[in-house]
Amino acid sequence: MRHWRLCLAEMVGTAALLCAVIGSGIMAERLSGGHNGVALLANTLATVFALYVLIETIGPISGAHFNPAVTLVMAFRKNLPRHLLLGYVCAQLLGAALGAWLAHAMFELPILQWSAKVRTGNGQWLAEAVATAGLLFVILRVGGGIHRLDTPCCFKPPITFVTGHAMTTTGLNSTSCSRVVYSTALICFRTECI
Repeated sequence: MRHWRLCLAEMVGTAALLCAVIGSGIMAERLSGGHNGVALLANTLATVFALYVLIETIGPISGAHFNPAVTLVMAFRKNLPRHLLLGYVCAQLLGAALGAWLAHAMFELPILQWSAKVRTGNGQWLAEAVATAGLLFVILRVGGGIHRLDTPCCFKPPITFVTGHAMTTTGLNSTSCSRVVYSTALICFRTECI
């Protein structure tokens, strides 16, 4: 398959995932009436279902990485040809930005905006590292990994749930969700290369 099609699939998939996560976060905040637990549950469920659909539809094309950390690990393990690494990561980063912007446009919010909540500090970075490590552990250990085309479908729901839960419990919200793509790439780079 042509390289540009693989990268396009990663970009579209990442954009759709971020749009679903951010959009469901915005909608959950608006509809939950200040009940943060309800909003978190709604956001988690929407993320899980969106991710499952995207994995099933885009997985056979590009592997459905949607995350630079996953792509880096797959390239390191030689499950992804290294010449695709840069294209995948660039496509994922562009897709994350496009997905966030699309979600903001759909809810008539400013396309570019600063997060109202500062999400930094040791606890946040630790949460990102734990979520990324958990995601990678599940991908690599459950049924041979989600990114192998011969993985039985029965193994994909646990992977999808762990990914969705990790994305929504590490302090992500509608204005900072796309940061998970960037921060997980940085964490993976630090743990693999340093």
